[in-house]
Amino acid sequence: MKSFSILLVSTLLLILNNISIMTQNKLISTQASELTGIHFLKEVLKDNRLFFVDLARVTLELESGTGTISALEVFCWPNKTKQKADAEAWLMCAIQELDSSGWKLQTSVRDPSYLYLSRDSQNQLMYILPGKKEANLYIGKLNGSSVFDPGTLVEEGNKKIYSKKSLFIGRNLTDKTNRLLYYN
Repeated sequence: MKSFSILLVSTLLLILNNISIMTQNKLISTQASELTGIHFLKEVLKDNRLFFVDLARVTLELESGTGTISALEVFCWPNKTKQKADAEAWLMCAIQELDSSGWKLQTSVRDPSYLYLSRDSQNQLMYILPGKKEANLYIGKLNGSSVFDPGTLVEEGNKKIYSKKSLFIGRNLTDKTNRLLYYN
């Protein structure tokens, strides 16, 4: 009976220890992405919680085809105004920073929430998700083969576009709403 009690108490302590480890706050305030080198205009939270990092990895690998994701950053911008347009504007600022830093951008054929990034023979995959409560940004280093072809820079009137035939991401430079524009 005594050994059973010791086993029960040690099992409970082990379970409580695992619960406390899993609930640790691993949201770290940051102003830059280590993978891309961009600086965020507003302070964001880098999420290092294992569950969310694994979820982001699976999300990116579903898009990457036969490629794999080796390094990963998960960012969350708390949307205090609860307006989805503000989350979209924050993501647009991040995309503009990537553009200014020399990254070539291409939207995915399957889902415009995914963007392929290329610069100096580095390929990365990014996932954006604007929401009323927060904006999420996942960036992962892409290894192996994928459907990625960054295309070339094309300027059409007031649009700055990275294009490869019919698929590209563009933004209307005169549009004061700073919304992403997708073209087919």
